[in-house]
Amino acid sequence: RPVVDGLILHKHGVFTFGRDAREAYERMIALVSRAEARLAQGRRPVFTPISVSRYPLKSTEIAPVLRGACAVRTAGGDAEPKRFVLDYRVDPAILNYVSGADLESYAQRGVVTPDHVLRTKSIPLILPEPGAGGLPAFAQTVRDAVARYAARYEAMFARQDARVGGSKIQLDPMPRVVLVAGKGLFGLGPTPRDAAMAADLAENTIRVVTDAEAIGRFEPLGEADLFDVEYWSLEQAKLKTAVAKPFTGQVVMVTGGASGIGRATAKAFAAEGATVAMPDIDLDAARAAGREVGGWGFACDVTDRDEVREAFDAVVDRYGGVDIVVSNAGAAWQGKIGEVPDEVLRRSFELNFF
Repeated sequence: RPVVDGLILHKHGVFTFGRDAREAYERMIALVSRAEARLAQGRRPVFTPISVSRYPLKSTEIAPVLRGACAVRTAGGDAEPKRFVLDYRVDPAILNYVSGADLESYAQRGVVTPDHVLRTKSIPLILPEPGAGGLPAFAQTVRDAVARYAARYEAMFARQDARVGGSKIQLDPMPRVVLVAGKGLFGLGPTPRDAAMAADLAENTIRVVTDAEAIGRFEPLGEADLFDVEYWSLEQAKLKTAVAKPFTGQVVMVTGGASGIGRATAKAFAAEGATVAMPDIDLDAARAAGREVGGWGFACDVTDRDEVREAFDAVVDRYGGVDIVVSNAGAAWQGKIGEVPDEVLRRSFELNFF
């Protein structure tokens, strides 16, 4: 293409030219400055916000509902469903985006770059802000929305697979990004790392779409192109050889996980793919054990009801829910009958029984 003012715009980027490296560099800086100035010039409010609900639900209430609704069940329905770990994100930019009145329009046109579809699918699941019906009503809304999303995905697959000769293996139809009006976004994945990647890409998409809508209109690739990326032959080949571990996507909490049986139990679950939370009264030991087994160690005194409640909330906030609890925390104090102090007996019953 012709060089105009020492500049070439190419599908792979921007190239500037000059008589020497310094001139080329200065032209690039000037170009970037002009672009930034244009973006800032007369920037209009991008999204018209919805009204804020008077009946808010916490993210720790919403996340387990999402995990349950998005679990992938087998045809027979008897096997344990494939679950996802969640990663919750919220900040002013995210809230501005997910609370826009036209969210259904600008958020469901497609992904920012074609390869994002491998981590996030082509569109997110969009949910309304929880209303006056509280959690039961919202849970039904989520189940209905997930069913519609899955049906839409399966219909898309049928259309595009027919276009390419019917040779593809359908991926699961569940979303990898969920946008909840008035609350924020959730990334979904079989592991915390995958969920974080989906959430990272969703945040990036929000920034790009917001900037695009501020000066024009966000227009991504079409359905056929995105299908070709998502169902690329090399990605399909991975499906034929991949063997999922039995506890992948399951969130396991092992109390007293810093040492002994608890530590060994957490390690065994982690080796089989589980996401492991390891509360223990000894914070330093819990953190060390968490690093060793690839889990999360944190402090909790299981004889304190408030701390137990906070521990569950913390795990739900971090991973989206809890599937398995191993009530392992315990200790043995020794002494002769009739000589063991009442304090020790009470402590033993609080920990080992109550």
